[in-house]
Amino acid sequence: MKKIKSLHAREVLNSRGMPAVEAELNNGTSSFRAISPEGASKGKYEAVEIKDGGHRYHGMGVKRAVENINKIISGKLAGAELDQRKIDKMLCALAGDRKWKLGGNATTAVSMAAWKADSPKYKSIPVPFSLIVEGGAHAGNDLAVQEFMITPLKTGTFAEGMRAVSEIYYTLEKTVVKKYGKSASNVGYEGGFALQLNDTKTVLSLMTDAIDEAGYQKEVKIAIDAAATQFFNGNYSIDGKIFTASGLCDYYLDLVKIFPVFSIEDPFHEEDFASFAMLKKRAKRLMVVGDDLTVTNVQRIKKATDSCNALIVKVNQVGTVTEALEAVELARKDGWEIIVSHRGGDSEDTFISDFSANIGAFGAKFGAPMRGERTAKYNQLLRLEENGLPYAGKKFKL
Repeated sequence: MKKIKSLHAREVLNSRGMPAVEAELNNGTSSFRAISPEGASKGKYEAVEIKDGGHRYHGMGVKRAVENINKIISGKLAGAELDQRKIDKMLCALAGDRKWKLGGNATTAVSMAAWKADSPKYKSIPVPFSLIVEGGAHAGNDLAVQEFMITPLKTGTFAEGMRAVSEIYYTLEKTVVKKYGKSASNVGYEGGFALQLNDTKTVLSLMTDAIDEAGYQKEVKIAIDAAATQFFNGNYSIDGKIFTASGLCDYYLDLVKIFPVFSIEDPFHEEDFASFAMLKKRAKRLMVVGDDLTVTNVQRIKKATDSCNALIVKVNQVGTVTEALEAVELARKDGWEIIVSHRGGDSEDTFISDFSANIGAFGAKFGAPMRGERTAKYNQLLRLEENGLPYAGKKFKL
């Protein structure tokens, strides 16, 4: 087994122009880099990121986290075997609960770099959950729902799926520019159109029409990330209306009847396990996805056994690859689908492309089919598919 010869970290920039931690690990023959992403909207129970404070980068610098790698973690790992579990166990011991001592942004970067150095193998290619329209915390508009995505479930291959995604994306752009003006082509953090609208059904109608016009009504479905914690204040405020949890459940069921929506992520507040379970029970053929609810955390997933049937996986939510793999294993025991996800503040790093193919994830959320930090990840999966890996959409059943 190869050993870690050296480990070094530096401050780089993410896709939002904010500082991020990059770790570079050398095993004696090659170097492997990994950049820790950062969410624009975050679950309450995620690993703690360490920021510098002060005036530099408006307090968002990450030199403290970088120093924690260079001055603490590096010394502990020098000469250690490239054993993922052992490395991550050491990181967890050093960083403490929720990684507050060293920073989840530090441990994530190191853990990801170690994983890359271990020559991962691949199982299958996930279905893209590709962003088309953004709202919520990701865009400067009045849409409550954070992400509106399209999923090419039945295109046969990932390459054909990405063709469908691109064609639908630009079909929609043509429509909204004609209908709302040139500003309708403005995009949010992750490349989705930041339409100046405030009505969910209007967006879903535009998307459905774009899917039909592009000729993919049989192959492509719609998924949404409600990120409902963002519009909860005792009740839920969406589309200019106020809903109780039960009323919001009825609202979602109505959307599923009218539009080709097959997946809803974080439909309720991140503490409301019961309402997730209510929606799952009432919607027999709907993917109910946990993200803020579960934060890639084994203890949260145990509590959500009856609340979801799919899990969003983000390594930086827990701070190490091993903990993310444990979350995946537990979710699969409950029969859940796995969706590996990017963050609002991402980078050109393609770790999640390789990781999703390695674990045989059903889905991959990488953002829109534009912006370099998003297309880099899609392009990596296009390369991997050339090795004859099967497409997850072929086996999908709900």
